[in-house]
Amino acid sequence: MSRLEGIVTAIKFGGSDADNVYTVVSESVVQLRSPVRLDLYDRVAVTEQGGEAKVEILGNGKAECGGLISKTVDKIEVGEPSAAYLSGAAVDVMGRMAPAMKDAARAFLSALVSGAPIIVRFHNDGDGGGGAVALYKAVGALRKKLGWSLDNIIWIINAGVSYKMDLFYSDTLLLNRYSSVVKPLIAIIDFGTSTDSEGSVRQAAGKYDFVWIDHHPISTFDHSGLTHYINPWLDGGDSNVTAGLVASCFAEMISGIDASKYKRISLTCDHSVYADAADEETNAMALVIDALTVRPEAPSGQKVTPKYIAGVFDDASRFGEILHDVKTQYAEAVDMGAKAVKQYVNTDGINIYAVDYQPIADMGFGYVTKGKYSSRMQDVFEERTGERTITLVYHSGSVSIRMSKAIAQKVGLVRIIEEMKAEADYIDSGGGHNEAASVRTDRSHMRDMLDLLLGKLGVTRN
Repeated sequence: MSRLEGIVTAIKFGGSDADNVYTVVSESVVQLRSPVRLDLYDRVAVTEQGGEAKVEILGNGKAECGGLISKTVDKIEVGEPSAAYLSGAAVDVMGRMAPAMKDAARAFLSALVSGAPIIVRFHNDGDGGGGAVALYKAVGALRKKLGWSLDNIIWIINAGVSYKMDLFYSDTLLLNRYSSVVKPLIAIIDFGTSTDSEGSVRQAAGKYDFVWIDHHPISTFDHSGLTHYINPWLDGGDSNVTAGLVASCFAEMISGIDASKYKRISLTCDHSVYADAADEETNAMALVIDALTVRPEAPSGQKVTPKYIAGVFDDASRFGEILHDVKTQYAEAVDMGAKAVKQYVNTDGINIYAVDYQPIADMGFGYVTKGKYSSRMQDVFEERTGERTITLVYHSGSVSIRMSKAIAQKVGLVRIIEEMKAEADYIDSGGGHNEAASVRTDRSHMRDMLDLLLGKLGVTRN
C-alpha cells in the first residue's frame, strides 16, 4: 500500500498486542495488525515495508473521528426499498417503512465501516435464511466496490422465536472481544417479537444498537427500547410482508445488488399470499434453504452461515443432491404422520390434528425438523378437511402449531400463547404468528401444556 493516514476506530483483541486487529478509517477502510500497540482514536500513518505494515502514531484524532466515519458512510448511496412481488396495500406499506429502513441502513453502515462488531442472528428457516444471504451478498458487494478490507460481522443461525437472556449473554461474550468508537450492533432477522425478548432489550440499552427486522405480530411486545425496529405491522401491514423480503430490500438499499431471488424464497417459505406457487425454481430453492437451516451445522461439520448457503446455491451438483434428499425424507415423514394422527373437532367445528413427532425424530432424518414438518402436515390435513384446520406437532417439551389463514385472525393464536404463558408457570416461552407459532415447556409438563392448548383452542375433552 502507499502511505495511508487515518484514525483507529475499532480493535479486535487477540491473544497479545501483536495479534490485535485494528480498523483504520481514512479515504478507505483497512484492517491490519501493528508492530506497536494502538488505541482507539489514534491518528496513524501506515506504510508497507517488506510485506509488513509500518505504523507511526501521529497524535489523537478523536475530534475528527465522527466526521470521518460520517463522510465515509456518505459515499454510499442508500436507495429506496423496492415493492417488487408485492401488490395492493402492501406496496404502500413498504413505502411507509422506507424512513425507518433508511435510518437503520445508516446505523448498519456506520458500524460496518468503523469496524465495530456486528452480530447478525437469523431465524433458522428459509425466510430468515434468505434475508441473511441477501445481506451477506450486499456486504460482499460493498467491500468489493469500495475496496475495503473488513471482517467484523459474526453470522449466527437462531433456532428460537425469542431473543432471550442466554442469547444476549452469549452475544456479549463475543462483543467483548472488541473495542470500538461506534456501538456494537446486533441485527436480528425474522424472530424476537415476543415478551420473552424484553429482558435482553433492557440489558442492551446504552450498550448496543439494534437493527431488528421482523414480521411477527407485535401484540404486547415492548419495542420502545430498540434503536431500529422494522416491522410491517407498525405501518399497516401484516406478516405476508415477510422479514426475509424486508431484509432483502434492506440489502438492496445499502449495496445496489439485485436480491430478487431471496425475496421470492422468503415469500414462498413463509407461505405469503404474495408467493407464486407455480414458480417451480423458487419452490426448489425454498425446499433447499429450509433444509440447510435445519441445524447450525451441516452434515459435513461446516457451520451453516450465509456463505455456506450461497455456496450450495452456486453448486448445481450439491444443490441437486440436497433437493433429492429433502424430497425423499419429507415424503416418508409425512406418510408416517398421516397414518398416526389424533383428530379433534372443537366447538366451532374446526378440525384439529395432533401428531406425535417422536417416531419421526427416531428416524434420524437429516433435513426434517418439527417446525418445517408442521407446515407440511398442515398442507396435508387442509387437503383432507379444507381451510378450517389446525395442526399440532408435539415432541420433547414443545408444540409447533400451524393454522389455516381463513381462521387465523379469529382464533388468535398469538393471544392464546400469551394467555398460556400468563396462566401456567411451567411454560418457558412461546410466540410466532397467528398462522404459525410454537410454545415450549420442560418434558415433564408436555402433557399439561398440550391439554391447556387444546382447551384454549376449544376442544372439550372427557
